[in-house]
Amino acid sequence: MRFGHYVIILTYTMALLGITALSLVESITPAFVVFLSLVAVASLLVNLRNAQVVPRWLWNMLALAILLFFIVDYAIISRNLLVSASRFLSVLMVSKLFDLRTNRDYIITYTLVFFQILAAAASTVSIMFMGILAVFLVSGIWAMIILNLKRDWAVANPLYAKEPPGRLFGRRFFVFIIGAATATLVMTFALFFIMPRSGLGFLERKTADTVKVTGFSDTVDLGDLGAVKTDRTVVMRVGIKKNPPAGVIHFRGSALDHYDGRRWSRAAKKTKPVMKSRANRFLIDSSQERLLEQEILLEPLETDVLIAASNVAHIDGKFPSLRVDQSGTLYLPAPPYSRIEYVAWSDIIHPKIDKADAVAEEFRETVFLDTDPSGPAIRALTAKVIKDARDDHGRAVALEVYLKGAYAYTLNPDHTEGKTPLEDFLFYSKEGYCEHFASAMVIMLRAANIPSRLATGFIQGEWNAYGGYFIVRQENAHSWVEAYIKGRGWVTFDPTPGEGLGIYAKPSALSLYIDFIRWKWNRNIIHFTLFDQVKIAAAVERNLHSYFTAIKKAFSWDKEAASKGLSIPPKTLLATVALLLIIAAAIAALRLRATARGRVVKTPWYYVEMTAILKKKGIERRPDETPVEFARRLDSHSVYELTARHDAQRYGASRLEQDELTALKNMLQEIKKTNFTRKV
Repeated sequence: MRFGHYVIILTYTMALLGITALSLVESITPAFVVFLSLVAVASLLVNLRNAQVVPRWLWNMLALAILLFFIVDYAIISRNLLVSASRFLSVLMVSKLFDLRTNRDYIITYTLVFFQILAAAASTVSIMFMGILAVFLVSGIWAMIILNLKRDWAVANPLYAKEPPGRLFGRRFFVFIIGAATATLVMTFALFFIMPRSGLGFLERKTADTVKVTGFSDTVDLGDLGAVKTDRTVVMRVGIKKNPPAGVIHFRGSALDHYDGRRWSRAAKKTKPVMKSRANRFLIDSSQERLLEQEILLEPLETDVLIAASNVAHIDGKFPSLRVDQSGTLYLPAPPYSRIEYVAWSDIIHPKIDKADAVAEEFRETVFLDTDPSGPAIRALTAKVIKDARDDHGRAVALEVYLKGAYAYTLNPDHTEGKTPLEDFLFYSKEGYCEHFASAMVIMLRAANIPSRLATGFIQGEWNAYGGYFIVRQENAHSWVEAYIKGRGWVTFDPTPGEGLGIYAKPSALSLYIDFIRWKWNRNIIHFTLFDQVKIAAAVERNLHSYFTAIKKAFSWDKEAASKGLSIPPKTLLATVALLLIIAAAIAALRLRATARGRVVKTPWYYVEMTAILKKKGIERRPDETPVEFARRLDSHSVYELTARHDAQRYGASRLEQDELTALKNMLQEIKKTNFTRKV
């Protein structure tokens, strides 16, 4: 393969990496990526034909036009610096592919690709970026070596050839490139884990694609939740260190307390700041125990509500502050327009008991029952259902059991004679989804003078056994009931039938494993923190301490055993053998290195014969003169060819082919016949 073909392959491999990285940038449309790909293919056809169709002055004008387009794009179209810069770099890169004439042009192209990858790094958390980066490192090292070789060849051989022979790139060259790239990746990963994390987030960026969630605003229309029950967009992943607890976990977001017949709203809007403990955790309730630890990776949501399992005790996260309202809903300072990670501890077994054992009146209000025409009917139905119950807890359980058994679950309930959604559900259609069941139970509890509220959030979703975490999607959005039972506190009730709590599409083992890889990528790479570094350093220190302590004890045991005539223990024997093997390997490596340094590569026979012929003609190579400089002084095509073949065989380890042997002999005969002008 010709040398120029290597350069073309490398250049378009780099261009492909740049375009692929561009596709990972949010807000870049597939149509734009396809357009750039077609332009790149057109430039490839031009370069294969060696037809430079863009004059230098026209290229300069085109670059200026692209710069003006970038300014307009940022100021008017996207108004996003990262997106505009990504488009600018990409258009500039594919345009430069039409103007590859000098080494400088190639270096500019590779630099533009590097900045494209850098832009993708600031925008994406896709594991695909790792593959792009790895291929870029291999291609980049290869490109730098080839371009330097091309430049040095042009300087050393101005009259011999425009480019080095392709045979210089043998198997050893590619093995060296792969080895260098592998070593670079290893060192990069080592630096990644070693370099201190400042946590300032200079390169963090707010994502443009946020997940629209339902049920966390101040007002929610009854029936809004049904639209997202078929949406499989991932909302969060929740890691559980141990096996998941029995039963369904409710990941609580918000609570609503006022119902006007068609919509729920939040009347109790007063919040207070959450204080931090000595451990620098946000402390919500210190009285709870037997806590469930959750490691939560939350997708960017269009809400400031923080989600965790019910009855949160404390939270550890990189938030400047947290606030909590009367219902226990937690609020961030602003919606998280990028992925956030935090750890929450919740008591999902013991309900939260109010200190005064008293609940605000808004959780008892019955304005809807007093004003709506269906109010008397709902009161009568409630009284009928709870007539045999002895206390508030028994009444709540009776209502929960009644709703689960007497009504059907469906995402497409019929709208019949009822004047309100709740009246329609309770007395006519008798079918609905979680919002209908939970709303009906809250109103019926209030009809029985039991404080209650509508809780919104998500149920646990899919359990990924590979990584030990739940995958929570939009389809897992859910509503349930929280009722205040005197002496017990806020107790969770879920009147939705079992079919409303299931997984609608069971994931395959392959999809779960791929999601597990994404989870690890986000957790251990994207969200790697200073705290993680401290944990790794402490673990390394503990392991080293344990190892050296064990060795010390082993050798101490040996001395004691020797004095008593005991045999050598197996652990000590294995440690000794391992140490001897390491020493032997080190000695072998040093000897190999010394041999390599002292090795003298034999000069090819044809070069020895050429120097002998020239010596007879009174021409000798000076001690300070390289073979290339010697050939340049003689200014002979045959001498140039023999010198080039000498360099390739002696320093490039290339083999001599049969057809080359005949050519070399002919060149030696030509040198014998040539009358050289002696140059001193």
